[in-house]
Amino acid sequence: MPPKIWDRTFRRIGWELEWLGPEMQLPGHNYEIRADRIPVDESIHKQLKEFTSLSGETILNFGRGEARNDLVVRPT
Repeated sequence: MPPKIWDRTFRRIGWELEWLGPEMQLPGHNYEIRADRIPVDESIHKQLKEFTSLSGETILNFGRGEARNDLVVRPT
């Protein structure tokens, strides 16, 4: 999905995107891509749990390690 659609979709439901770089043409394809992240506060965490029927505290876990975002989707 193009970045402009992602931006409108998430902002419409009150989620702020943090863009991590400029839009770029995906090599070999005719569309733009862009990386982003969404800071998760308590209200977003609650929405995710309601929409997905997940009950745990951690929704997305990349495992244990030295990475900056070991547990990405947790309330801030």
